Amino acid sequence: MGFQAGKRNYGMLLLFSIVGGIALTVGGVFTLTLGFLIFLPAYYLMYAHIFRQASQGALPTA
Repeated sequence: MGFQAGKRNYGMLLLFSIVGGIALTVGGVFTLTLGFLIFLPAYYLMYAHIFRQASQGALPTA
């Protein structure tokens, strides 16, 4: 399931990994690493959301 979902959405996952990694690094550097307290949990939540979209799982509603 995970490999097939990744294979189907390779471009989206690659773009997210590159852009997310750059944003995480830049945000951490500009805030003198204190921003990682905010950026890391937010990044992991975005990563989980992207995985759920890729695996066509149910998305939580607000």
